[in-house]
Amino acid sequence: MSKRLIILLAASALGAGVLLAGPTLTARGLAWWLQRHADRSGLTLSFREIKAPWFHPVTIRDLWLTSNGQQAAHLEISAPLVAADFQLLSALGWRQGHALRSLQLDHAKISLRGRSLPVSQLDWPALASVLPDDFDLVIDSLHLEQPFACCEARNIYLSGSQRRTGLLTVEEVSAVTPFFRQTFPRLRGVTRWQDNHLILASLRLRDGFSLDSLTLDLSHLRQERLAADGALSLFGGLMRANVATERGEKVRIWEGAATASGVSLAQLATTLGIPERLAGTVRASKFTFRGDPRDFLHASASVWTELNAFQWRERKADTIMLGANLGDSVLQLQELYIKQRGNDLTLSGETPLRRDWLNPDFRGDIAGSINDLGAFAELFGATPGSFTGKVAVRGRVHTHERKIDGELALTGDGLKIFQAPVTSLTARLTLDGARIRLEQLD
Repeated sequence: MSKRLIILLAASALGAGVLLAGPTLTARGLAWWLQRHADRSGLTLSFREIKAPWFHPVTIRDLWLTSNGQQAAHLEISAPLVAADFQLLSALGWRQGHALRSLQLDHAKISLRGRSLPVSQLDWPALASVLPDDFDLVIDSLHLEQPFACCEARNIYLSGSQRRTGLLTVEEVSAVTPFFRQTFPRLRGVTRWQDNHLILASLRLRDGFSLDSLTLDLSHLRQERLAADGALSLFGGLMRANVATERGEKVRIWEGAATASGVSLAQLATTLGIPERLAGTVRASKFTFRGDPRDFLHASASVWTELNAFQWRERKADTIMLGANLGDSVLQLQELYIKQRGNDLTLSGETPLRRDWLNPDFRGDIAGSINDLGAFAELFGATPGSFTGKVAVRGRVHTHERKIDGELALTGDGLKIFQAPVTSLTARLTLDGARIRLEQLD
């Protein structure tokens, strides 16, 4: 036998061995890779089997992923079947693009209670490496539970593709919070998966409430950054919001902003299940936030909103405006303005935020011109007819250690206070804790 023939037979035997052993070696290598990255993220991973046949998608049977955190926090993901079609050249780094050509998830169940694991512990590069070109996800149940809110969705189908429009369908979504309990049945929207951006659009939740678009940005996962922005058609108005999170020097930083305009309070109250009569319109509103939500005292935030034709039960106001800023653990009330027919009241000031929020230290200025004292008193819950007349007030107040200090100047005409008539009133008051000193009273 010639030397050339021996080499040929040896090469053939080696090739046959690789072909026979390749799927087994690939399956074992993939199992090792999955277990390694699960351990890095503080997760427990198990499965019944992994198969990696040549020229066919890798399949994982009975996948189970869980994490036990502190204070009953818990994450659990289970799926009878996971199928992934790898692009070998991209997986080895020889070509740009996703390592996965497609990802299929069948009859999965996902449950998250509380904070399952520190976000900084996640293996972000590993998450970025398993983003696919196309995906089809079938999720039987999704349960999200936090201390003050719970959301559950059933029978979810989500698909996305680089080449065609995808689909989102949900049989039912239910949400429960201390403020409302609501169920949204038979949801349907379209998706687009492009450049690591998942776009969801045309999702109608109920009459007057629909998600026009929602974009989830996953293009910077390796840098531990997530971002999302969306637009809502909300009860005759519009709302836009965006949120992003990235790793800071010590903690994860969150940034968010939202604007709203033209929103009907009556329709919003009906959706939230508020039984009391509520009417009016959110003419404009804006909110911003930056910091760690778990350490709100050291975050920065701002809010500005204007309500028109406001009514709650029998309480009415033409305009209510509120503007406030939070920074350096100080809450600054830029303006609280209430206008009601011929009545105007403006309050501004600031207070340092402390753990003992029931004992505020507020310094502020107050100015008001009340031409219908009865209507204005009713806004704050007074019995109709208990107050009448005109009052003007101006001064400053300081609340601290459950005491009130300050100075106020009052003038009034044609008053009735708790059924007692007062033709005219001029007074200068000095407040000092539990004492009131009258510097002038006519």
